[in-house]
Amino acid sequence: MGFERDVNNIKGLDPPLLMVNKEWIEQYNGGACRDTISKAKETCFWKIRTRRHVSLNNDNISKPKETCCLEDINCGTMDMDDFRWSVGNGWFIGGEDSSRNRNGVYGGELGAGEAWRTCFQRGRRPPQRGCRDRVADGNTGTDSIPSQSADQKPRSEQSHSLQEWMRQIRNLAFEMEDLVDEYATRLGRASASGGRKSCLRRIAAFPSRILTRHRLASRLQDIHTRFQDLCKQTSQLGIQAPSSWPTSSSSSYSSSSAADARLARRFELEEDIVGFDEDMRDIKRQLFDSSSTDRVVLSVVGPGGLGKTTLANKIYKSADVKNYFQCKAWVSVSQKYGVKELLCSIVKQVFDFKDEQVKGMEELEMKEKLSEHLRDRRYLVVMDDIWQVAAWNAIKGAFLKESAGSRVLLTTRKMNVANIADVPPHELKFWNVEESWNLFCRKAFRTACCPPEFERFKEDIFRKSKGLPLAIVVLGGILRGTSQASDWRKKLDYISYEFREGEDQIQSILALSYHDLPHHLKPCFLYFAAFPEDYSIWADRITHLWIAEGFIQTKDKVDQTMEDLAEAYLKDLTDRSMLQMETIGFYARLVRIHDLLLDLARHEARELNFFRSIDDIGDDPRSLRRLCVTENVNDHVSLNCSTNKLRSLVIYPNEGFQTTLAVTVAGAKFLRVLDLIELPIEQFPKEIGDLILLRYLNLSRSKLKELPSSIGNLIHLQTFNIQFTEIQRLPDAFWKIRTLRHVFLNEKNTSMPNSTYCSEDIQTLANISSGPWVCDGVLEKLRNLRRLFLRNMSSSDEDALANAVQNLSRLEMLALIGESLPVSLLTSSCYHHIQIMDLAGPLVRPARIHVEAENSRIFSNLISLAIVNTRLEKDEDIALLSSLANLENLLVCLDAFVGRVLVFPKGGFPRLQGIVLYRVSTLEQWEVGEGAMPLLQHLRLCGCINMRMLPEGLVRLTELKQIEIKGMKMIERRVNKDTGEDYHKIKHVPCIVIN
Repeated sequence: MGFERDVNNIKGLDPPLLMVNKEWIEQYNGGACRDTISKAKETCFWKIRTRRHVSLNNDNISKPKETCCLEDINCGTMDMDDFRWSVGNGWFIGGEDSSRNRNGVYGGELGAGEAWRTCFQRGRRPPQRGCRDRVADGNTGTDSIPSQSADQKPRSEQSHSLQEWMRQIRNLAFEMEDLVDEYATRLGRASASGGRKSCLRRIAAFPSRILTRHRLASRLQDIHTRFQDLCKQTSQLGIQAPSSWPTSSSSSYSSSSAADARLARRFELEEDIVGFDEDMRDIKRQLFDSSSTDRVVLSVVGPGGLGKTTLANKIYKSADVKNYFQCKAWVSVSQKYGVKELLCSIVKQVFDFKDEQVKGMEELEMKEKLSEHLRDRRYLVVMDDIWQVAAWNAIKGAFLKESAGSRVLLTTRKMNVANIADVPPHELKFWNVEESWNLFCRKAFRTACCPPEFERFKEDIFRKSKGLPLAIVVLGGILRGTSQASDWRKKLDYISYEFREGEDQIQSILALSYHDLPHHLKPCFLYFAAFPEDYSIWADRITHLWIAEGFIQTKDKVDQTMEDLAEAYLKDLTDRSMLQMETIGFYARLVRIHDLLLDLARHEARELNFFRSIDDIGDDPRSLRRLCVTENVNDHVSLNCSTNKLRSLVIYPNEGFQTTLAVTVAGAKFLRVLDLIELPIEQFPKEIGDLILLRYLNLSRSKLKELPSSIGNLIHLQTFNIQFTEIQRLPDAFWKIRTLRHVFLNEKNTSMPNSTYCSEDIQTLANISSGPWVCDGVLEKLRNLRRLFLRNMSSSDEDALANAVQNLSRLEMLALIGESLPVSLLTSSCYHHIQIMDLAGPLVRPARIHVEAENSRIFSNLISLAIVNTRLEKDEDIALLSSLANLENLLVCLDAFVGRVLVFPKGGFPRLQGIVLYRVSTLEQWEVGEGAMPLLQHLRLCGCINMRMLPEGLVRLTELKQIEIKGMKMIERRVNKDTGEDYHKIKHVPCIVIN
């Protein structure tokens, strides 16, 4: 058959999950829409017997062997469950198979043929029957367009006519996406409503549905006609793969590499910072200058990318600075700052306050509180990336001139700002040849040594980077995966070409770093255009956004998930120095982007209509696809007329937006991402249920108290976050959403209904309360669960939890909070696959714990353990922990240990690298046996006020790199370098921080 022949002709498709609606099979058999289906062959709907879902992937696309026999077809229904798809929604992402040279990328980077192919991939099914005569031959057009075309080059090498041609192709892809989403929305609404009344309404609406399909079919024909016209222009524009430009090969992420990326979260991701030695000495000399007891303002000035923030951060975190200043605070100011936000950040750091404790404070109150508290203390405040003198003038009243040798350090690009310092500004210099080459080699080769065949590029690298550190590391990231010297030469020559064209060479290097990205990484990088300057975002949040947007396309591999692949993408961007990663605690990670690279991302996103800010919505606000709101919307035009094509809406704390939220949501029927952190609203509009295509909903830190029942209509929702809200209960319909992957709840005893259906795709279930659902077998059905944070645990849940966890083979992180926790958590083989475990609550133990010899083997995967208020007190309790052979990180917090003497036995904790003892108030003596903790690198003691001395065993810890002691006056006296009785125990440690 012709349709089956067309299916066989499909090559290089991304792997959409194409699921067949039986009603359309009937229509196809009746000849009504056979033509449209045959034309839109990438939609791939074929005939089957009784199957409801048909899956295709890149590696194996073939036609079904059997002929169609339609039994059990319910003719009048349009059930969304029968017509589900994996849109990928990354319709601007080309094919994954690099061997086929399918490197097309969206917009200025999207091959024309790939744009059209991917927009049809999202088509899923044609909108109307009877289109044979309106659609031309199916093989005309798309096959004639090369996927890797001239648009792979930077824009400076593209002619105006070519750019205009690509703009028209992109607009056609937008229109096709709108058409598909409109039909999917209508279908989803029909599926979301059920019952006899709904069926009657659908029957009554049948004539309207026919008219709608005719209208959509006409739009499809119009798009196809315009596309055919554009195809005829390709030869005139010379669209072909350029042989001179060495394109970056598409990274191949196997399941094993993705798993490695997932496990890499437990390692420190920050690289050693090199350079700045002389600058650090000069600035520290001014910081520690005892000749002035007043508050002194210092400044570091230099162009962007020279390392001002890196230098200031290196100084801020150094041990001698931590020991010298009694209070420290760091604030990122940036070009758009808020005085109240700056003061709030400083207050939280100085007083160790939480967000709730500063929300109600006014600016004057915070200034007075700071000035009173800091009056007799020596403090250091770093104001990073300050652009205006007014920013310092607005808050300097909080820092009195008369102070005990305190310092304020400013970093800025502006000399007029630097000159407000009390001493001459410290001007950073560009790096010399040797410094530049050393930094470059560390980035390109992961070592200071360079292979001999690349030594000849040393001077060339320096000339092109001009000794600017950011340009050096970005250039190292570009060349890092290039193993041939000839390819190095081509890329370096390309930079020279761009420079001769008159562009700034540093900007040319940064632009090249973007254009050199594999196609699948470009939208991921551009997404950072949605975030403010100097903004840090949790790594999990950005990967979940990427998945919701459809940027992550996995192949059909059992052990690889979209989250694994997103982790690999994030690591790749970090390795290329496009992003910066910081580890918080043992495993949490924050991601940042340098402001120069952020400018690049914003520029490209604006050019491609990929993301826009509320203050830059352009001449046609109706064309907005993604929008971020960082300012008060009352200062701008209303959004209700410009959201009908919106796919993503990201809003930061905004007082003015709450009044227009309902109108905006009602108008944005195609929304996939709705990110509303800290929005001051108490009630969410019921129109949320109309957002059928929504995949990501973040309402954390808002004032919401309840959600409308219509939230159950969000049949494609993947990520849901209501952390730190006042919501007490979720509608039962929410738990019936089959696509849920990540659910973050609050601490308001939110639980799951008993014996309910729950999505088997759930990977994260955070802050959910225990209850009958655990014992009723709901938990053990969540076979893809990776992270579980369970509250209100009780001893009655012990057996049910153990049985469930034993079957959850993918579970990596387990956090439990309750009035009583079973000690079997640390002894039973049911938990052998857990890697990260957090326990908060008393461990209920039998009369005697038997520490099995095999305990270390049973828990060979456990690498991080946090215990809070567990009330351990006996030697065998600690022996149980010390037998965990692969444990790397240990947190002992509050009443986790209630004995007076803590003994780490001989040879215990063989792999431990970091330990924190936090406010263990009963602890008086700590003993470290011979051979215990041989690999320990980081030790933090905080608030253990009754500890009398440091253990003698610390002398044997030769790998120890840093000790931090805080809030322990007795110990502080004993480790004094001149008079302390315990100083000899830690004098071999390079970094000792006493605060």
